Amino acid sequence: MRTGEYKVKFNYTILRGFIDAFGLIMAVLLYQTTYAYYYQMAHPTMVLNNVYPDGLPAYMWICGGIVPFIALAAFVFSIVYMFIPHRSRTLVITADNAQKYYDNLMITNSLLRILVLMALWDYTYITQSNLMGAMESWFSLQTVLDVIVGALVVYFMYGRLKAIAKPADRKKNNVIKPKQSESDDEALTAKVKIVKDDNTIMRS
Repeated sequence: MRTGEYKVKFNYTILRGFIDAFGLIMAVLLYQTTYAYYYQMAHPTMVLNNVYPDGLPAYMWICGGIVPFIALAAFVFSIVYMFIPHRSRTLVITADNAQKYYDNLMITNSLLRILVLMALWDYTYITQSNLMGAMESWFSLQTVLDVIVGALVVYFMYGRLKAIAKPADRKKNNVIKPKQSESDDEALTAKVKIVKDDNTIMRS
């Protein structure tokens, strides 16, 4: 694994283990919710048989799996993200801060994984319940809170990353220009005087 141009190790701390364990629980809940939905589709109740005497329509089979599929894609992406090279156009990654930068980036990845799975689990339940005729509200306060907390995680963790790896513009601004010595100033003044004298001679 690489961060910037430097190799980093896969450090697995207790904090990350706790966060990832919670994320795994959310993935299991998503699976159980989806499994229960499709089990009921395969073994419809008398109410569903009365509503759909000719069999359950195809859209119920398809639509019930859209949100779980998005959740699966997000989960797989968060896992793959841990192993791909990471670069930054705005922060300066060096050999000294690459490992710490990677560790904090992975904590951010794990936290966002939990929030995304929580929001998608909520809408998995809402979507599948409405397909079954439960008339659940499409508005979810939990999802709104997940989005707000996710924005706060991104904001604070990016500030932490900026403290670890300084912004690239700051590096350019910190370049100190060498001060000209008095001898250089005298030489420059002499050259200007010679040029003025030459111009005076040419005019005369």
